[in-house]
Amino acid sequence: MAGRSESVNKKQFNKSFYGNLFYIKKTEVMETIKFLKSSFMPVVAIVTAGLTMSFEMAEKADTTYYYNSTDTSANAFADAGHWMVGDPEEQDCFEEGNRPCRIDVPQNQTLSSMLAGKDNAQVLNIAQGRKP
Repeated sequence: MAGRSESVNKKQFNKSFYGNLFYIKKTEVMETIKFLKSSFMPVVAIVTAGLTMSFEMAEKADTTYYYNSTDTSANAFADAGHWMVGDPEEQDCFEEGNRPCRIDVPQNQTLSSMLAGKDNAQVLNIAQGRKP
């Protein structure tokens, strides 16, 4: 009888020992998976933010407008409709003349806002070059 109860005790011990061993491993794996799930999104967010900040935004170049009208009447130079974006190689600008040739407009500004409220003399002062 002692032998039988001893073997039953061994079976119960083995069953409880291995059961606990697998239970411990299972809970450790579950905790690890839970940790990875809860940590994954913040890690992805940090990596995404880091990658985004590592690139510099390319600055936009100034826009060059050319005066394309023969109108020289009062305030005609401040009319944005008389200006066009053009190829600098197709435009001839001179040092002398009674019309403006070109204006470089910074990226954070519009031609209309740059010309607003200016008379012909003021537009000639901010323009680069002249047209006859």
